[in-house]
Amino acid sequence: MPVTPSEAAAEAGVVFVGTARQLVGRPEEGSPEPVTYVFTVERVLKGTVAGPTVKVSTNNGAASCGVEFTIGERYAVYAIDADGTLFVNLCGGTHRVAAGVPPRPATPHAPAALGEPASPAEANEELPRMPVEGVIAAVGIIGVLIVAIVLISRSRNRD
Repeated sequence: MPVTPSEAAAEAGVVFVGTARQLVGRPEEGSPEPVTYVFTVERVLKGTVAGPTVKVSTNNGAASCGVEFTIGERYAVYAIDADGTLFVNLCGGTHRVAAGVPPRPATPHAPAALGEPASPAEANEELPRMPVEGVIAAVGIIGVLIVAIVLISRSRNRD
């Protein structure tokens, strides 16, 4: 489900405008391995990037909510920082930005949360970290609960 620019900006740890320059490797069709793109950063709108080029990972293919970037095209990238890896998905607000458009999200009202743009060298805020371990633990607990409920249901049906 698409999000508003304000929601996307609030969820993202890093927002920048940049050009997709390279696709790094390509897993087999249907592979669960993520795909990584290299971007030349034009403007940082939120957070910090490591330098004038950054790597951005996404799931492999649109069916897995992955963003399929076109090499040479310019994008507003809304990324989360997953343990040092910038990661995007289809619902995160990342979108193509036409040439000549100022480095702001392509919306009538840019989210106030973004503030004034900065060059990659000027943006040095500490990035929030996504609690990946917590998410994995929660998914595991939910899985165990589902299995327990199924087993209890089967046990009661036999009686």
